This record gives sequence, C-alpha cells and structure tokens, in this order.
Amino acid sequence: MRSAPGQGPPAWTVYFQSPDADATADAARQAGGGVAMAPVDVMEQGRTAILTDPAGVPFGIWEPARRKGIEAAGEAGSLCWAELYTPDIARTAAFYHSTLGWETSAVTFPGGVYTSVNPAGTGDEGMFGGLVPLADDPVEAESGTPYWLPYIGVEDPDAVVARAAELGGRVRMPATSLAGVGRLARLEDPYGARFAVLKGDPRQT
Repeated sequence: MRSAPGQGPPAWTVYFQSPDADATADAARQAGGGVAMAPVDVMEQGRTAILTDPAGVPFGIWEPARRKGIEAAGEAGSLCWAELYTPDIARTAAFYHSTLGWETSAVTFPGGVYTSVNPAGTGDEGMFGGLVPLADDPVEAESGTPYWLPYIGVEDPDAVVARAAELGGRVRMPATSLAGVGRLARLEDPYGARFAVLKGDPRQT
C-alpha cells in the first residue's frame, strides 16, 4: 500500500488476531495506547483497526469473519517471527498483556536473555515473537525509533541479502548465525521499510 502524506516513513504493519476488534481498541486506550484507525469492517472478510502502544508503535488487529487471516506462517516465504524494539520492556509487556492477553517468558540463549511472547495459555509452543530493548541493540539503536520488525522465513539468507542489495535495498545487518536461533539478516527495501529474514526457528534451544 502506498504511503500517504503525513503517514510517516514506509514500514511494515504487523497484524494480530483479535476476537473483538472494538473491545481490543478500547483495551488499548485504557492500557495507555491509542487508536490510529478505528475498527472498520472489510466487506464481509473481517474487522480491522490500527492501534498504537504506549511508545507510539503502530500495529494492526484483525477480527476474522470469512477470512481467518494469515494462511501460511513459519515456512519459507512467509512470516515466521516478529520482534518489537521498545524503550521499556516491562511497560510494553504490561500493555500487550492488557490489550491482547499476551504472556511473556525469559528465554536464555548464548549471549543473554530474550523476552519471548505468546498468546495466553499456549506456553512455549505458542511463542511467535519477542520484545527487545531498543537501546541494547546496536543495529536498531541507530534509529532511536521503536517499531515492530517482521521476520520472513527463507531457505538461504545469504542469497536473499545479495539479491536485496542488487535490487537497491540496504543491508542493515549481514547474514549472521546465532546459536539456538538460526541464520538471519536485517534488511531495508529501497523505500526504507525494514524487515528481517531467517532460516531456522527462534524457538530452538
């Protein structure tokens, strides 16, 4: 979708499923967030809204009707993970717990501790993303702007990095192997929208 004047720089918007878009929007307001786009019906497919967390980071919600939402996830070519770079982990975790019912857990891996998120009651099997201190990550701290970073599953991160550079993209972090995670890279398309690619599963330990 083309960005309109005043909407800010190009970026991916990550959507999360909600059983009731209107109730979720109300919960976001009460938890210290905001509503950038009020809930609206998308024909007979579902109901959607754009909300913001206390740090001003936008995210979408989707209340399914005829269309459930993402039909493929966790495989090559599809969304496999999402990370929120935020200035305040505790406040952010409390907001998403109040708004979407998420739970957090500390995952220890070589080099530190990672705050993972999952829907209530799903435990480790439901982990789909994480919260990362913005100031602690040298790649993301350069912008100073909190945001959601979507990860796309790929078979060959090195080849994707090379191809992205050929097509005018920017390599924000070259393909790197992380123990217990896999091989990943962070990229930016020619218009400035940031995303990451990953071969592996962040739930591996």
